[in-house]
Formats: sequence, structure tokens, C-alpha cells
Amino acid sequence: MISFDVRYLQPETLDEAAQAWQEEHAAGREPRYLAAGTELLTMARDNRLRPGAFIDLKRLPETTVLETDAVNELRYGACVTLNDAAEAAGFPLLSAACARVADHTVRNSITVGGNVCGMLPYREAVLPFLVGDGSAVIAGARTGAPTRAVPLDACFDKRLALEPGEFLVALTVPATAAAAPHWYRRRERDARVDYPLLTLCAARIDGAIRLAFAGVLGYPLRSRSAEEALASAAGTARDRAEAFVRALPGEPRSDMRASGEYRRELLVQAVADAITELEGGS
Repeated sequence: MISFDVRYLQPETLDEAAQAWQEEHAAGREPRYLAAGTELLTMARDNRLRPGAFIDLKRLPETTVLETDAVNELRYGACVTLNDAAEAAGFPLLSAACARVADHTVRNSITVGGNVCGMLPYREAVLPFLVGDGSAVIAGARTGAPTRAVPLDACFDKRLALEPGEFLVALTVPATAAAAPHWYRRRERDARVDYPLLTLCAARIDGAIRLAFAGVLGYPLRSRSAEEALASAAGTARDRAEAFVRALPGEPRSDMRASGEYRRELLVQAVADAITELEGGS
């Protein structure tokens, strides 16, 4: 139960959502958009977040679209649940990633957009889109047009960059990238439902291996410079995986769940296995 007064708005068009944010913001109510609210509503109940208004996006048709049989581009609305994304055909790497977040019951509430824009540092649903050179469809108070599509390479750096009043409408990925040979691994401290020490998504696209991961550095990452180091490295699959990890922009983090050294070894092993599977490395 939320212990403070908060307005709950349910716009039905993109313009209504943007206008609601502008009006609530002008009134000083610090509005927050909701894709599902799994995280934000919990924080509000715990008094760790006290917005004056929630703007629920689930009635917007653009946020619930699920197009996985298109010829050129697949589209996942921000309010599509992780279970629906996992069970949909067309993007098996995303299906694998979504199917391992939380448990089945919780995945009926967590949405693709909520996971990507959430405050937890893992944001595993974005990894397949990073690998596939996907884009974010964004709307809101300052876009100037109903929506704009921005390559994730240009708008995702540790988290999705949104201007005040903007919100994520959908994520898209080229159909050819979604259908590419892929490889996935997730490792947790506890074999039951747990946050990942490592999640790695990999694919072979246009003859090159692409990799994105979470859980190791404290934020999701696809590093093109590290991919280039892997591509130019000689030796065994492990040698090339070591070259990839050495080229990363940060050091694996240590915390009460695992040391940085352990996380590094998990990543090296996973990258080497991905090379072996996707490229036939040894």
C-alpha cells in the first residue's frame, strides 16, 4: 500500500501521455511513467520513491505491439511482458534472455521496457538488441514528432538516455540479425532464481562475432573495441576471449556475491565457448 497521495493516469495516445507528463511536471508533481510498475510501485510502497503522479503506458497501442514475423524489422512494445517476449518466435536470443529473468510468475508482470529502463544494473532484455544493432523508439515531451527511432549504439550507454518527459515506446531489431546464429549463457550464485553474476548474449552476424553482457561490470555493455580485439587476436578460443576481456573499458566488479576475479573468469570462459560454438574456434 502506498502511504502518500499519488495521481494515477492512463493515457490512451502518445500525445496524451506526453501532455500528461507536461501538466504534472508543471504542477510540481514529479511524474513517473509506468510500463508495469513492478519496480517503481514497490519503491513507492517502501517510501523510497515519492512521485506525485504515475502515468501508465499500457493503454497505448504502440507499447503493446509484438511484431515478430515482419520481413525487415521485429518490434517489441515497451509494455510487452518478458513471458510474452520469451514465448514469441522470431528472435531466439531475446527469448533465451527473457526466459531467465526472475521466475515465471514475476515475468508475467515485468515488461521489456521496464527491464531495460529499470534501476537494477542488469537490464538483461537489452542485451540481444545491442548485439543485433537494434533501435529504441522514443516518444515524449521534447521529441517534436510522435516518435523517433534512435540506434541503441547512440542512446544506450550503461542505461537508456532519455530526456525529461520522454519514454520508451518500443525496441526494434533487424529481422536478419534476429535470425542470426546465436549463443547465450547466464550464471548465478544460487541455482534458483537469482541476479546474474554474468549474462552473455552472442551472435554471428555478417561473419563477425558480436557480444553483449551484464553482471560483470555493473552495467550492460557491448564494446565494439573489444569485439575488434577479439577479431584480430590469434590463438585458441580462450586466447581470443582473453584479448576481448583485456580490451574492455572497465574491470570486473567485486561484491559480497562474487569477486572481480571470479566474474572475469566466468566471462572469459563464456566468450571462449561462444567462439567455439559460433565460429568453430578451438
